[in-house]
Amino acid sequence: MERKIFQHLLELKSLQIRSSKVNEAILVKRAVDDYHKSVDALGYETGATLKRYPHKEYTFKNFEVFLYETLKSIQKTGTYNFQNISEVYREAERRLSPDYNQYEKALQCTTKTHRCLHAAHAYTGIPCAAY
Repeated sequence: MERKIFQHLLELKSLQIRSSKVNEAILVKRAVDDYHKSVDALGYETGATLKRYPHKEYTFKNFEVFLYETLKSIQKTGTYNFQNISEVYREAERRLSPDYNQYEKALQCTTKTHRCLHAAHAYTGIPCAAY
């Protein structure tokens, strides 16, 4: 769903760049209709529904604000439509490193020894297991 909203935002911005104010209402109306069709089609596939465009005025600004608000409502904490980026990194480190428990709390490491490479991991992004 997020990908579809970003796709509509991208299309809206390209329309906004290419067109003039004269055709704004017509172009936004078409974009809103395309949005409704794709949301309905996506709803049939996933079983989820998104709200419809509530404004009577078809302006680039209103539609853009609507799309961003819809995106925010999808991304609220407590909804599990996507995976948190820190969870993705933790899972990747767990899969790549057999000694995952040793590196699990790298950001909270305060030791300064020649064996501790957690600071290097924080600056380079290379997992400690790679050293």
